[in-house]
Amino acid sequence: RVLLEPSVVEAAERGGRDVDLVSSWFVDEVRSDAESVPYVFAAGLTGQGGLGELAANVSSSGVAVADTLAARLDVSVGDMVTLKVPVLGQRQHLVYREKHLEVEAIFPLQAGYIDATLMPPIPGMVGAESCQEWDAGLPINFARVGPVDEAHWEQFGGSPQLILSLSTAQEFWANQYGFLSAVLYP
Repeated sequence: RVLLEPSVVEAAERGGRDVDLVSSWFVDEVRSDAESVPYVFAAGLTGQGGLGELAANVSSSGVAVADTLAARLDVSVGDMVTLKVPVLGQRQHLVYREKHLEVEAIFPLQAGYIDATLMPPIPGMVGAESCQEWDAGLPINFARVGPVDEAHWEQFGGSPQLILSLSTAQEFWANQYGFLSAVLYP
């Protein structure tokens, strides 16, 4: 199961401790006016420090982009990007949703902002040593995966390269199974 059942989230929130909520998802493509990059991870989350603080400062129409991805997309703060994500629709059919977001921040992909454990637990991707090993049941065109993508996966794994507000993540990729992928205890 990739997404948490609502009862699990409710129990965690009732547990008497502060929790950070995470909604991570696989992004099929990120496009700018100049470039397109396939297969990255995005996260909407709450929390203090690092990525949680970054997410708290992103508006519902914005996104924070990792510096390495921003360079590949040739974007700066104020530019627009389009995210395309796969979501299970009615009758288990895969549908794609797109959202246009303004780049509101660019963050360094370094300590404090790297957390591969935020990657959703997608069977066939978790534990893969290279992109070519992905066997997730998603329609992945491996011809789109280049040396830069492989090098990123080797160094950073599924660390999110896009950070959204938790409400934007919910609106964008929630489905009949929920939208949260993790509950963290700080």
